[in-house]
Amino acid sequence: RTSSSIVSSILKHSQNMEKEQEETAKKIQRGEDAMRKIGKVASRKQIEFLQDINLSYAGDDKASISKDVMEEVVQVCFACKSSKTSIEGAKLFNCAKCRVAAYCSKQCQVMDWKAGHKLACEQYAKVGKHMTFKHISDKRQAIVDGVLSRIRFYSGPFAVHHHSKQGRGFLFIQSECTLAEMSLMKPILSTGKVMEMDRSVLIHFLTMGEYDQELCRDDFELAVMREKLKDAVGRYDFKTELVILARFRCGHVSLLIAPLVPDYGISLKLSEDYNGRPGAMQLNIDST
Repeated sequence: RTSSSIVSSILKHSQNMEKEQEETAKKIQRGEDAMRKIGKVASRKQIEFLQDINLSYAGDDKASISKDVMEEVVQVCFACKSSKTSIEGAKLFNCAKCRVAAYCSKQCQVMDWKAGHKLACEQYAKVGKHMTFKHISDKRQAIVDGVLSRIRFYSGPFAVHHHSKQGRGFLFIQSECTLAEMSLMKPILSTGKVMEMDRSVLIHFLTMGEYDQELCRDDFELAVMREKLKDAVGRYDFKTELVILARFRCGHVSLLIAPLVPDYGISLKLSEDYNGRPGAMQLNIDST
């Protein structure tokens, strides 16, 4: 091949990458717009966090830090996934704002910024290079933005359906991912690598009886939340609110009351879709 044809091929590849990045950025922006609309609905009635605990295994770094990060995966460029520049072999440089995202060239940094890093930069700054949170306020915000805002239109009708069948209860949301992993806009670790595990949540509707007989039997540490959980289940307005107990692989557990979305009338209609279905619901948050 001639040098001109090689240059032409490189330019074409670069243009295709930019086009793909632009399309990804548009999808992310649409998702962000949808999340803002959900946030406006939620703001009409504030989410009330009642209790937060860290289970004993949360002190184990292998539980609290992402599996892929623990394996000391080599840092790669957030855009092209290269571990060094192809021309000079220079070391990667970090985003000046979050100090986490790494790039092999200015071109890759610009492309990744347009593709969504400008919206995710703050999230990476919070989780840092070790993919952990330092402050409880960041953990709570991660639950709201990273989990509830993504599943709310499914969890509302699901809760309304089971309330009509089982009576008063709560949603038990659990994930095999850490809270830091769930908080990120895209499934890209602080190393620049794509997460190996799908980000998903498993949701059950449980009564207090099931909490005592099943949940606490399997994880006795959750019993410390019984008093506040019982109070929340006894007082929430099932037509406007949900009681949620959320547990993540890192050991973080939160108890909260959140507004019902969509509103009760719509959720009641949508709840008909759950007739005859199993009592649990699994959702992949990257495809909801």
